[in-house]
Amino acid sequence: MEKVLVNTVPHSGTHLVTTILDSFGYKQAVSNYRFYTVRPFFRRTQKAGINWRADKDFKNLFSIFEKKTMLVSVASPRFVRPSIIRDLLSEVAEQEYIIGHIPFSHKGKEVIEETIPKSVTIIRDPRDMAISMINHVRTRPRHHAYTYLFGQLSSDSERFKAVLSGYKNKYGHINGVINMYKSMLTWQNDKNNLTIKFEDLVGERGGGEKQKQLLCIRKIRDHLNLNSRIDDTDLSKIAENAFGISGTFRKGKISGWKDVFTPLDKNFYQSYLGEFLVELGYEKSLDW
Repeated sequence: MEKVLVNTVPHSGTHLVTTILDSFGYKQAVSNYRFYTVRPFFRRTQKAGINWRADKDFKNLFSIFEKKTMLVSVASPRFVRPSIIRDLLSEVAEQEYIIGHIPFSHKGKEVIEETIPKSVTIIRDPRDMAISMINHVRTRPRHHAYTYLFGQLSSDSERFKAVLSGYKNKYGHINGVINMYKSMLTWQNDKNNLTIKFEDLVGERGGGEKQKQLLCIRKIRDHLNLNSRIDDTDLSKIAENAFGISGTFRKGKISGWKDVFTPLDKNFYQSYLGEFLVELGYEKSLDW
């Protein structure tokens, strides 16, 4: 069982993928003794992950012998010193996975390939992803986007626009939905990566189709070379338990945006995101 990086667009079903990996017999790696320049300043142990917090690692601030050349964070990209990521990845043992939000870069590909042989990426309808992101930030005042999205903006419609188009101001920055997705879709060209869709993996409990779910789980199994451990008769049982319960899922349903967007929200997303949704396969035309 090879080491795995679950490298995703945030709020697109990361924990749905890890539920499948848990069913395969994996477990999430643990990171020990981390010091940060923001609260919490110290964590004795934590589940291993690579995101915007890597930029706040104590070593990223004070090391003067290494340049910051590796991108981390899909929503709010920033450069960090590659040694910090190497250190995190080195803590992953066999039969373990680490979660990451790492945009494609040649340096990132080089660093990951040193220790992690396989990666899985999941994407989701960008409209549902935006809703999930806003609801996630809403309950986390320490999140890097909280001050602007909930301290300066007064409605969810304004927040949807900010996440969609991106922003950069004194409160921080978000990259914008199209840039987020494009920075991750490049990983599809990496032979060690498998990119899947939330809508294919979520199954009937999330408004999807059972057959698509089974095919998607089989793809993950085959990508990780687990055919000898998990046969096709195991897949149905794994699928039944795949949906799980996660604090990062709003409802875990497909097309939840239809119940949330106002007509103005829909028009804004339609004009800004229409062609990209067709490109991703989430719409057949610009008229939705």
